[in-house]
Amino acid sequence: MGGLPEDSSHVTGEAVDVGRTDAAYWFAQHGARFGLCQTYANEVWHYELAVDPGGTCPAPKEDASAG
Repeated sequence: MGGLPEDSSHVTGEAVDVGRTDAAYWFAQHGARFGLCQTYANEVWHYELAVDPGGTCPAPKEDASAG
């Protein structure tokens, strides 16, 4: 992290921020099916491609500054 905005995982198509609680809850339950995992514990809305579809998501990092 800490790169240029145009290098953001959102811009490259590898991350998505989801809306309200219902959407975040759905992603928490089903995101790994698509390879999408919550990557930061303090951002329940932020999901990134982190595993192969159907894989097991790693534990989220504390926050984006954790690397």
